[in-house]
Amino acid sequence: MCDQSWLEAIEITLHQAPPALFSTFKELVGYMGQDSTLQNQSLDQDTPFQHVELGAIRRHPSCLNHLFTNYPQFMINCQQALSEKDMIQLEHLLSPEASSLDDVQWKHQLNLCLTTSNLLDQFKEIAAYEVYDDL
Repeated sequence: MCDQSWLEAIEITLHQAPPALFSTFKELVGYMGQDSTLQNQSLDQDTPFQHVELGAIRRHPSCLNHLFTNYPQFMINCQQALSEKDMIQLEHLLSPEASSLDDVQWKHQLNLCLTTSNLLDQFKEIAAYEVYDDL
């Protein structure tokens, strides 16, 4: 069964549940397909991690060094969504060699690399969990 059919079956099953529940489910399983309903909801409301300061994770180099190991679904999503060039750029930005960049340059390059907003949101969520104790 393809992803779209699988999700349609789940959406039918959850038809009486709040729409946010289905959106959360898709985020949890790492679904990255084009969905106009999810895109419209994203335009209407802020993502929970929209205001996370990405530069803060740079002060935790071990988090960056082990990001793909600790968050394998993020790695899979990146490999599926990014070109080879962007994947190499992302790996460089997560490596110690990127320490020569200031936070503004690093965040700018990261935003260019993670052009898929879902990937950027996932990275912000990871940064929040790794850096901020109260989440």
